[in-house]
Amino acid sequence: DLAQAFVDKGASSYLAWDATVDLDYVDGATISLIENLCSEKITIREAVDLTMTQKGPDPKYGAVLKYYPQETANKTLRQLIQPSSP
Repeated sequence: DLAQAFVDKGASSYLAWDATVDLDYVDGATISLIENLCSEKITIREAVDLTMTQKGPDPKYGAVLKYYPQETANKTLRQLIQPSSP
C-alpha cells in the first residue's frame, strides 16, 4: 500500500487520513497537526490523537487521521528526523 511504499523508500513515518477529506477541513487539521508536532514536542501518537480531539473526524466524509508504522507511535518529530548513527 501507499504508506508502506513511502516507508520502503526511507520515510520514518507516514501520516494520512483513512478516506477522502474535505479541503476546508484538511487545511485546518493539517495546521493543527503541524503545530502539535513542532510546538508541543509530543509523540506522533499524541499529536495525531490531539489533532483528532481538536478537529474531530472530517465532518463530510468521516475520515480519521492515522500514522504508519505503529513503531513510530512513541517517537517525536525530532527523533524521526535525526540522522541515524552509523
